[in-house]
Amino acid sequence: MKNCFLKLLIFLLIVGSTLLVIYYAKGYRINLTDTDNIVVETGILHLRTEPSRANFWLSEDFTGRTSRIISSIPAGEYTLDIWLEGYHGIKYDIEIFAQRSTPLSVFLFKEDPIEEIKSEIEGTVLDIHIDNSRHNVLILVQELQEEEEVQKDYTVLRYQTNTRFWQLGNNPSEIFTFSTDINSEIEDFSVSNNSKNILLTISNQQEEILDENSEFLSAGKHLISLDTQTVLADIADITEQETKWTHDGENLLWKDEDSGINKLNLKQPNLPILVYTPPEDTEIIYYDSCTNGEVYVLLKTQENAYVSLSRVSEDLEESFLVERIYYQNETRFLKDWKEKNEIPYQSFTNSPQSTLFVGQPKEFLISKENETILFKTEFAAYMYDIAEDKYVLINPYETEILSFSPNGKKIAFLSLENEKLGFFRFDKEESDYSIELGGNYVANYINKEDCHDFAWHTNSQNIYYTCENALYATDIRTDGNINVVREFGEKIMLANKDKVVTLNEEDEVTNIVELTIN
Repeated sequence: MKNCFLKLLIFLLIVGSTLLVIYYAKGYRINLTDTDNIVVETGILHLRTEPSRANFWLSEDFTGRTSRIISSIPAGEYTLDIWLEGYHGIKYDIEIFAQRSTPLSVFLFKEDPIEEIKSEIEGTVLDIHIDNSRHNVLILVQELQEEEEVQKDYTVLRYQTNTRFWQLGNNPSEIFTFSTDINSEIEDFSVSNNSKNILLTISNQQEEILDENSEFLSAGKHLISLDTQTVLADIADITEQETKWTHDGENLLWKDEDSGINKLNLKQPNLPILVYTPPEDTEIIYYDSCTNGEVYVLLKTQENAYVSLSRVSEDLEESFLVERIYYQNETRFLKDWKEKNEIPYQSFTNSPQSTLFVGQPKEFLISKENETILFKTEFAAYMYDIAEDKYVLINPYETEILSFSPNGKKIAFLSLENEKLGFFRFDKEESDYSIELGGNYVANYINKEDCHDFAWHTNSQNIYYTCENALYATDIRTDGNINVVREFGEKIMLANKDKVVTLNEEDEVTNIVELTIN
């Protein structure tokens, strides 16, 4: 009898211990100090900072230094403070989920960035073009001029912000030089998306040129190849219209009111091709290009209550990408959205009876990588999921779309009407339960007149921008921003994750300045 009782007791102890281990592994803890909640659900925080060894405070029971995995945290909402000597402190409102792990990676900014002048540019900087990678910068410089000279001399420089140690030579380097008559002015300096070609527009108010030197670039629109350092053609006689580069950088597009959309291939710069002619009573609202030489056209027919997005292939075959985009002009449908501090993720279908699309689309941006199309109206901005055939409101105000984040899961935008910088997350890692789809505003009093050059940090969590020649950064998971550099320029050229590069003019010399911020 005693042996049976002993075996039963051992069995119960084994079962009980096993259950305790299982429930402990799932995050349950016994709290003997709270008789109302003896069993407490807990979660885990994976906290990582750059640089590490930063101090953190989550509550009286959870303090220490990063990077660290903090377990057995009772589920709930917390305020997390992080600080490190010599760096800006930062505060987060976070939620710990029961039986879940919450990852948080934090980038810290130096209070006093280390400044280094990388190069000096003599002359007047007229224009700057930064490519999408922000690793290559083209700088148009007018050289210093003597009073008796009858010409103006210009240089196009290329500066590489992320050079490798084996890349020798000058940085910046001269890639093209040219001269104009003394009375000529540079009206436009347009660079292709691949930074290999430029369109230079020159004007001259004088009927007679003072010097007939054939090496001068005359008034007109000059197509120039930077690879071969040659002038390909003067296209002033071909088009007086405003042009735009295709995404591959090898073609120019423009809309002619009489004929339609034209394309000019730089390999044959004197032979424009008519790629699209709109049907009768159909208006071309907007057009753009994408990869593989395709052209996309937003159309509105007078008799229809919708717009269409057409695709024209490189072989000039036309098809619909989105055949019908129904919209309404009742702005009252945006009222509820405007009253919220956040922008929830809510998808909807597009039909005459149920569309939530407010305002006629006037611009679009296609991302084949994300299978999305961004639409702007005079009232709001929307995203169309090509695979799901559904729409999502991005911002209930007039919007300027800035860019996709480096990880392709977010969009940065400028809300024009209420002057705010915001972001919208349309995808996430399934393992991160602390992240919700949708958008939020991260900085106030941001307007196009004072603030410029918005750029994502490589971590896809911070957004840089300049305001009144100071550099700011905002973490999209917090409220507020950090004044990273008090005296900056207007242009941001990101070198890598812990440095920024800008241009500063000082004593008639323009310095290329690199600042270590982390």
